[in-house]
Amino acid sequence: QHNIVVPFRCDQLNNVEGPPDVVLVGASKAPEDELREDNFGIQILKSYQQLEDTNKAGYSLTPLPHRSVAFDRYLQVTSPIRRYNDMLAHYQLKEHLLKGASQPLEWVESFTTRLNELCDETV
Repeated sequence: QHNIVVPFRCDQLNNVEGPPDVVLVGASKAPEDELREDNFGIQILKSYQQLEDTNKAGYSLTPLPHRSVAFDRYLQVTSPIRRYNDMLAHYQLKEHLLKGASQPLEWVESFTTRLNELCDETV
């Protein structure tokens, strides 16, 4: 609504369905009623497999899904003393609240691009 440019945290699944052997392992040892989609055990198996199939998380200036925390969009602003992107989000929100404007897209884009490069170097 206010067009504040902030770095959203995101990740992507390599394979949203999960490999077939996850379901087959459960299917070969479980009674028919335990294989229903609403069964909690099957949901846990699928969730665990999806976490294993998740790419490394990153940042985007466009809201993208963060599947490992099950959100369609995720903005991390809880720890500005430990994470640079949280600090940037706090700064942008503060600028908007105090001055009615925040840093433009180009400035935030260059900051987050460099930050992602640094993250790639340390992983």
